[in-house]
Amino acid sequence: MRLVAWIVAGITLIAGYLWWTSPIRPVARHFDSPPPLQGVLSVNSALQRAVVEGREEIAGGEDIAMDAQGNLYTGSADGKIWQRTTSGQWRVFAQGNPLVR
Repeated sequence: MRLVAWIVAGITLIAGYLWWTSPIRPVARHFDSPPPLQGVLSVNSALQRAVVEGREEIAGGEDIAMDAQGNLYTGSADGKIWQRTTSGQWRVFAQGNPLVR
């Protein structure tokens, strides 16, 4: 038991030393004014033209990802990973653990 206490104390001291002597010193950066809304920051209405896909097939769709072939992937609340192929068909790509039991 004493050996465990010495090991824990040693690890704590080493971790404390490494944290205390870290060369990283974060500094807040303050801007005089916000950047202009130009280029990629310009105001647009691109999302207003978006089409909702898979609402009937997918319960609780989450984020999306796209592969090199143009297939879309999303997760659902029941743990499934869905793939929307380039032909527009939805299929279960993988089965994971559900978020809600």
